[in-house]
Amino acid sequence: VQTVRGRQIARLQRAQLTELPDTPGLALAARYQRATHGLNIGGVWYDAFPGPDGSVLPVIGDVTGHVLRAAVIMGQLRTALRAYAVEGNGPARILTLLHRMLRHQQPELYATCAIARFTPGEPGVVWAAAGHPPALVRGPGGEVRVLDAKPGIMLGVPVPHEYEEHHEELPPGATLALYTDGLVERRSAGIDAGIE
Repeated sequence: VQTVRGRQIARLQRAQLTELPDTPGLALAARYQRATHGLNIGGVWYDAFPGPDGSVLPVIGDVTGHVLRAAVIMGQLRTALRAYAVEGNGPARILTLLHRMLRHQQPELYATCAIARFTPGEPGVVWAAAGHPPALVRGPGGEVRVLDAKPGIMLGVPVPHEYEEHHEELPPGATLALYTDGLVERRSAGIDAGIE
């Protein structure tokens, strides 16, 4: 029974992942791979969608917990995030609204999230993060740097919080990498070693 239920939860989670939009001048790619099997399913998600102003918003997030509830909340956050973006909000304002929503509706669940916004004709990227591991930028020559601006608190933490937006110049040919902590966390070393 547990194996069947685990497969059903995994199907629910995968069904909520999006197809990436085809955007001139911007190549998007995503890879989703579960780290474990069975019921250890969490609320990891990614998304990318066009904004009303022609911008493109790649998003990545992770709801705490490894149960069906986390997967369901992940879907709610994803839907709310898109709705806030359609209203013309930028990454920081979207995170602030998500934080308020999660605190109100699910006071015992927390989430991390990073949102980037690429706007046609504007160089670089605008981004904001809520407790999420820092994005990485690989320049066209292969040099890599960490976008180490301090992220805001995790979504849902029971304190009021306003998130901040950051801008990063990206030359043509640069790559912005968003990822979850599952990629870089190691039991034997801290997250900094994994990011390195």
